[in-house]
Amino acid sequence: LTDKGNLLTISFDKPIHESAWNLEFDYQKKFWELTEAESIEVIESSPVRGVIRVVRKFNESTITQDYILEKGKPALDFDTTVDWHEREKVLKAAFPVNIRNRNVSCEIAHGAAEYPTHYNTPYDKAKFEFCAHKWADLSEGGYGVSILNDCKYGYNVHDNIMKITLMRGPVCPDPLGDIGVNSFRYSLYPHAGTWREADTVKLGFMENNPLTTSFVKGNGGSDKELSLCSIDLDNVVLDAVKPAQDGNGIIVRMYEAETRHCTVKAEFGFDYNKVIETNLMEVDEQEIECDGKAFSFAMKPHEVKTFRLIRE
Repeated sequence: LTDKGNLLTISFDKPIHESAWNLEFDYQKKFWELTEAESIEVIESSPVRGVIRVVRKFNESTITQDYILEKGKPALDFDTTVDWHEREKVLKAAFPVNIRNRNVSCEIAHGAAEYPTHYNTPYDKAKFEFCAHKWADLSEGGYGVSILNDCKYGYNVHDNIMKITLMRGPVCPDPLGDIGVNSFRYSLYPHAGTWREADTVKLGFMENNPLTTSFVKGNGGSDKELSLCSIDLDNVVLDAVKPAQDGNGIIVRMYEAETRHCTVKAEFGFDYNKVIETNLMEVDEQEIECDGKAFSFAMKPHEVKTFRLIRE
């Protein structure tokens, strides 16, 4: 593997059984590096955004990527469209980074997990490919790199090479799986400190739920400010706001994202004066003291909390 960033590789991917579910370690034995481009074009160059479009081809497949740098955004985005016609092959993007750590961190539901970056034992080697949700991160004491994504959940990090799995060509159970046009985005985010200090969790949410704006015609109204939710700690994430299953109040769910013990203060911008902590099945457990619309509670690392907000 060369030292090029965002190096696209296509490998043979022929697991023994159930190709849509399995990826074998030996996929790495034969691969093609897509180092040649069909075209490279500057699409946009302005004080706020720069975009370079790179088109690559492999057999009957075409990979079009927009490399995007935006003012104020600390990550390099890769907006990708793949017209995919490969069978039993896997497409990955690789990033060699100047970082050493025995473990890589990745986001899972309501928290983060760690996987080894080495093959010291058969158990370590069996974890050569791992799943993650919005990001994977490799960090040292004072520096790190996160790879963010909006819909791709396979990663491989060995030594200092970070790879994200972009496309596969399984033939079982669907012989035509993934064929056609696929569009997605992933981003490279170098940062100071660890993923906890660098707001990787927040950037992962921004990648998947970007802020959208629209221009509306003025109607003579006045300025008004409204906040749906205020949480006084960045490591606590609001995961859900929904009507209660039994129709009694509003359910809010939060989780601790950075492996920290903490005491949290939350406030919501709708009408309620009673807070009841529930379990995940929305069964009431205990009432929480509510001061106006604000209430406080303690959280353990990666703990999930659910509350019922009621107006009496």
